[in-house]
Amino acid sequence: MKAVKQSVLDGTSKWSAKLVITGKEKLLLWIFFKIVLLVISAHGLIAKDKSGTSDPYVTVQVGKVKKRTKTIYSELNPTWNEKSFL
Repeated sequence: MKAVKQSVLDGTSKWSAKLVITGKEKLLLWIFFKIVLLVISAHGLIAKDKSGTSDPYVTVQVGKVKKRTKTIYSELNPTWNEKSFL
């Protein structure tokens, strides 16, 4: 199980589902599983700007895939409510 978990993190996972429909014509469908990432909010961030606020964003990386939220300017309690697929 640890090897499977690590392969997902490394982006080398072979997890997929294959559906074969036979008949007059053969149809081969591949369904790849994706991770749904939901970034909601943060509270009580440390001020990094001279004005006493921050311009926070979230970066998430799974294997070689990297996603980033929008920047929320001048905020220590940002709300993103962003959904992303990895």
